[in-house]
Amino acid sequence: MMNNNGDNRLKIIAPIPPSINNDYMKPRAIMKFGKPMAMMYESKVAKDYKILIKKIIKEEIKKQGFKKDLSKWTVVEWTFYFARVNQDSNNYFKVPVDSITELKEMIWIDDNTTLMRDKNIFYDSKNPRVELEIYYIDKIGIFDNQEKLDDFILNNCSQCRKGNKIGQKGGCSIYKKALENRIQEEINMNIMECNVKKQK
Repeated sequence: MMNNNGDNRLKIIAPIPPSINNDYMKPRAIMKFGKPMAMMYESKVAKDYKILIKKIIKEEIKKQGFKKDLSKWTVVEWTFYFARVNQDSNNYFKVPVDSITELKEMIWIDDNTTLMRDKNIFYDSKNPRVELEIYYIDKIGIFDNQEKLDDFILNNCSQCRKGNKIGQKGGCSIYKKALENRIQEEINMNIMECNVKKQK
């Protein structure tokens, strides 16, 4: 859905997911090499929920006109409406997130580029549910957005002997690792300055 600021956001309302503690995986006894072993398998509750939430998501993507951008990081904001006060939101992320990953790049490629944020928690015994708001952010590696990356290049890479080889074979490994989201001693994260730039 496009809001007044022009943001591309997807809003999903679904039942409370199965808890990872009790409802997601179940043990099953099997025989291996003549010995009994316990093997974990996905419960019917989890499988049924995945089918349901995938259907909801597909319908809402079409209805809201959500445009995917697989090159960007994704934020998922969660608002829970629990039936009981002793429910822990951290136990309910797994099944919906796995379901979205299984949708074959309809929203993201993998959840390792996804940020989970609890927006709010309420209690509603008459209508327990979860509301998701999914949107992309401009984060590029360790940089908040393209402007921050451009500033880093201008104030560091452009003054360095390796600055003209950015993105090329044999280029700056510090720059490459920064784009991979890696924290390095060579970059002061407080002021976004490279400590080892080699003057031209």
